[in-house]
Amino acid sequence: MRRFWEWFVGSVSDPHNLPHYLTAIFTLALAVFACYAWLESQRSTQALEGQLVALKAEQRPFLWTRNIGQPRFESPPIYGGQVLIDWQYMNYGRGIAYNIASVSYIRVGDGRYEPTFGLDIGPIPNKTGIQEPPAKVDFSTVTSRLGFSQDYFDKLMKTDLGFGIMIDFHYSGDSAGIERYSDVICLERFATSAWTFKDPDECKK
Repeated sequence: MRRFWEWFVGSVSDPHNLPHYLTAIFTLALAVFACYAWLESQRSTQALEGQLVALKAEQRPFLWTRNIGQPRFESPPIYGGQVLIDWQYMNYGRGIAYNIASVSYIRVGDGRYEPTFGLDIGPIPNKTGIQEPPAKVDFSTVTSRLGFSQDYFDKLMKTDLGFGIMIDFHYSGDSAGIERYSDVICLERFATSAWTFKDPDECKK
């Protein structure tokens, strides 16, 4: 260590070596500056990306239920009765919802959630042409299978969580269908006529 220090002091004090040391110091300073500039550019890029994500989130469409009607009973003449529930939905976001496809399910009593009667469940289409501008309200109805009686319906109307409804929305934030969104809403009815939200994962079981 002592020999190295003596060599270093002698080397620095030699006027012939001064330009080389100045070049080395300048190169080191340039490397430090370049490293600092790269780190700052990374921070700026991350900040811009975060702002872009936040801006997209603010401008995206957002479909959600607006009102759920009360279950009603209809009895075809031959096959037994079925339960119908009218529901409304609205685009609560700022952007237009494009290519909307929705699947509605209903649960009656202790049964499982089943798709609305007569609906053939297949792959959700990426493009349908259906649009929903912000603040526009639309209406739909979910219908159970046939075979229920009026007495059973009346009993469930007085039972907590006797009926359930689940809506699975699929839509995009652009007409080309690049930015796809999916929202699932599940609600179950109390005997008081009030609806309560339930975890969609529990409804799917």
